[in-house]
Amino acid sequence: ESMRTFIYPLTGPRNSDLNWLIASTDKLFCAIYQIPPGGTFDPPDVHAGDEPYYILQGTLTMLNPETGQVARVSKGEGLLIPQGGWHKGYNFENDILRILVMIAPKIWPEEGAPDSFPGEMQLYKASGRTVTSEASPFRGMARLGQFPVPGPEARKAKRLIPIPDSGKLVLIHGKESPAMLRFFVSNDVCHMGEITIPAGEGARASEQDSHAGDAAIYVEIGPIAFFLPETSETHEVQEGDAMFLPEGTRYQCVNFTGKAVRGIFMIAPGL
Repeated sequence: ESMRTFIYPLTGPRNSDLNWLIASTDKLFCAIYQIPPGGTFDPPDVHAGDEPYYILQGTLTMLNPETGQVARVSKGEGLLIPQGGWHKGYNFENDILRILVMIAPKIWPEEGAPDSFPGEMQLYKASGRTVTSEASPFRGMARLGQFPVPGPEARKAKRLIPIPDSGKLVLIHGKESPAMLRFFVSNDVCHMGEITIPAGEGARASEQDSHAGDAAIYVEIGPIAFFLPETSETHEVQEGDAMFLPEGTRYQCVNFTGKAVRGIFMIAPGL
């Protein structure tokens, strides 16, 4: 009860997390912070020390907005954010997310806490995102189209390639109303993965999207409402049913429920 309670950032509670300060000295900073279901903190953060995490409750989805890399860690697991590493945390689950954090040797650079991210966040289909041929696990966006391996390479080897849950390619879609994408496959002829839209304030909707190919989305956890802005149509699709979207159709996935919903997308040939 003697821990200091505060929200951070101080720009307003909608995009802040709830914090309990344990200690702050000239050697370390340590605290607990909490993100509600569907929540995130904004702007992205960066520190003048290394920042290890231990997940006390829930599952954290952490984006490095500079590289597009996304890491997911759950209760009992840890995460290291090296000094100078930009990060933005999301809670796409139905339960609160609570994290034990330390930063050493100091929390802020001389100029203080950042008030914005100096650049374009590396999000799925974001304008101005960096295009690189480096197929590195630390540059998530660069792996689109060649995940888990390039298509020609896989067809030549003819080997089976399992995709474990921890091995999916995770990306964030949208800044103002983020959804989580987890790709199983993304190569030169097809793409398959899952989209998760969290519950939150009002109806949560993915950003408008369309594809350079036909798409079908199977509703695994729902229902999901599909809004077609060009025709103003809305289709509520129940669990176990699917929505077909011909090439070029603009749509949004909308969550009108009180829980996170999930669809499995299948797109060919192009995103």
